Amino acid sequence: MRPSFSPATGAPARVGVVGDVHACDGPLAVLLDHLREVERVDAIWCVGDIVNGPGDPDRCAAMLASAGAVTVSGNHDRWLVEGVTVIPDAHRIEVSRRRRARSCTACRRAPSSSSPAACARCSATGSATTT
Repeated sequence: MRPSFSPATGAPARVGVVGDVHACDGPLAVLLDHLREVERVDAIWCVGDIVNGPGDPDRCAAMLASAGAVTVSGNHDRWLVEGVTVIPDAHRIEVSRRRRARSCTACRRAPSSSSPAACARCSATGSATTT
């Protein structure tokens, strides 16, 4: 099926908008499948807040990227990057890197004290997975 576009703007005719994901990777997977298979959207837009929730923010980001979603940062995403800790138990970049290194599928080594990544390969290729 060929996507339809507005003749006036050239924009996709059917857009699925996703927001406030908050690391809920399971529900996000179901929603993305529904948007593609049932709603047959031409594009997916994510309006942010991917982090700070009960699931895996790395998996959420990977699923959105795989779906070709156009994504903007929400306030929670900005807080993560800026290191703001206004929410108890919020995701933190250094914690995520340590978790990823502990479960690295490439080397299975523990992170060193000098680097949050377990090895150069993990850091460079992103082959590590979060458990």
